[in-house]
Amino acid sequence: MLSTDKILQGRYKIVSQLGQGGMSAVYEAQDKKRFDASVALKEILIDSSDGIDSKQQEMLKRAVEREAKILAEVHHEVFPHVIEYFSESDKQYLVMELIQGADLAELLMERKTPFPLEEILKWSDQLLDALDYLHSYKPPIFHCDLKPQNLKLSSRGKIKLLDFGIAKSAEEHLTATITNQSFFAATLNYSPFEQILRVLDPTLREVITQRHEEQTKWVLEHTADARSDLYALGATLYHLSTAFVPTDALKRTLEVWASKPDPLRNPRELNPNIPEEISLVFLKAMEIEWENRFASAVEMQQALNKAVADIKRREREAAKKLEEEVQQAKWLAEQKRLEQERLEHENLLAVQERLRIEAEQKIQTVPIEQPLQEAGIQRQYAEQEQLRTQAEQVWLEQERQFAEQERLRIKAELPELHQHEAEIQPQIVKQRISEPEKQLSEEENLDQLESAATTPSSDDLTQQPYRAKIVLEEPKQGVSLYTLPEVTSDLPFTLPQDRKISWRLPVVALLVFLVFGSVILGVWFLQISRTEESNQTNPSQTESTQTESNQTASSSYTATPEPTVEATPEINVMPPSTLSLKPISRPFSQPSVAPKPFAPQVKKLMPQRRKMLPKSKKPVTIDDILNDQ
Repeated sequence: MLSTDKILQGRYKIVSQLGQGGMSAVYEAQDKKRFDASVALKEILIDSSDGIDSKQQEMLKRAVEREAKILAEVHHEVFPHVIEYFSESDKQYLVMELIQGADLAELLMERKTPFPLEEILKWSDQLLDALDYLHSYKPPIFHCDLKPQNLKLSSRGKIKLLDFGIAKSAEEHLTATITNQSFFAATLNYSPFEQILRVLDPTLREVITQRHEEQTKWVLEHTADARSDLYALGATLYHLSTAFVPTDALKRTLEVWASKPDPLRNPRELNPNIPEEISLVFLKAMEIEWENRFASAVEMQQALNKAVADIKRREREAAKKLEEEVQQAKWLAEQKRLEQERLEHENLLAVQERLRIEAEQKIQTVPIEQPLQEAGIQRQYAEQEQLRTQAEQVWLEQERQFAEQERLRIKAELPELHQHEAEIQPQIVKQRISEPEKQLSEEENLDQLESAATTPSSDDLTQQPYRAKIVLEEPKQGVSLYTLPEVTSDLPFTLPQDRKISWRLPVVALLVFLVFGSVILGVWFLQISRTEESNQTNPSQTESTQTESNQTASSSYTATPEPTVEATPEINVMPPSTLSLKPISRPFSQPSVAPKPFAPQVKKLMPQRRKMLPKSKKPVTIDDILNDQ
């Protein structure tokens, strides 16, 4: 083992040890002549204490020289570049390009899970291309030590294949036995049976030969070749894709030769993510029988490419099938939705048809029901007219009774008035003009009568009996004998001061009343006639109003197909003064047959007489009573 800081050949300074195998140890060193550039220094270990004779030592020296020569001659990106080969202190050293980082075996141990299949297939393609380069070399070169420990990744992610320690040319034939130490250098789990058989212990090899003489003889006749490197590559890919070390070829061969199942498990069983096509390629490369393996790296590369193509095609077909199934499901769902919409549409049409038939049936029944409805309306209008007429008759009867009571009251009061007039007439003639004191008393008496004179209402006249108190005075000079003295507030009338003009006042009042009444009635009749003329001159407005009512009725029919007839007006019994007839609106329309609007024939009502409030009774004089008689 080389110590740190030791310098070889005056230029290579040892920095640290990178690793050690069965036949070599690798160090990191600095090249003083190349500006302390880092290089990999490989020391070949040959221990004479293990019983290696001079012939075997010479053979190993020639193997190291051959590796240096091979690496110096080959130019491929998978192999590291060789800088120099030299011997010092009976030891051989190989200086080559330094590949930093851990090998794939260490990386797999750190991951504890298989590498992604995409990366493994990429590495396999690079390694198969490098093996095809070696196997196509003149003469062909076989690596014979391909395993995860000899594979590293560069800074750009490219795979690098190291350690050509036991590589051999096709022209050389190694007949000497290599020690167990050199055998373990070529790891048992990655080497084919024909390579293992030659490095086995002679005793064990003899036992195998005795049990399987023909098979052993046939294996010994075939030396390591391209199929041996492909077996090692298949075992390496098996380990990287499953994270399980494959069963060694020695155990497998003995089991198969003993007619037992091959103990090697299918990679797909260990990692379900490995497709079946890739698993078959790995198993074919690791076949026990030499002739059942791939014949060349190109053949194995084509098999892998075909497997990848088949996988992609199968994935595309699966994706296409899945897409078709999705599309089929969508189509079925769409068809189901359309069918459901069709059924709903048909149901809607059926409902509309049923409603239309029902509406037509109801429309057909309208001509039968319409006369009955019109007759009912006529009957209701007649009843309203009858009630109004009865109310007017009652009002007229009340007016007549009131007038009769007034006449009877006045008639009952006339005899008393005549009797009083006959009693006071002689006293009036005998009156004389009294002294100023009597005149003063007369003026006071007149003031009292004027302040207390009030006219009682008609109700008081009918309910209270009439009692008159007459004050007699002597007639004054120049006073007519027909002038009556003033009465007290109990009299319902005042005696006229001048009999000649007293009768004219009621006549004038009556005439004024008649004139104003006729003017009011004329104005009222004129307004009614103008209203009727405006209705006749503007029929379009009436028709538009009727059209709007029909449209409103038709819209209500459209909203609810069942026609409705509202033809039952309310009968309001009210006094004639407030009784009025309003046309009954009937929101009835027919979608197909529009019947003519029914206008009930109602007699034109005459203007109703307004009930006049009883006027305040004018004081009745004796002249009025005498004139009435």
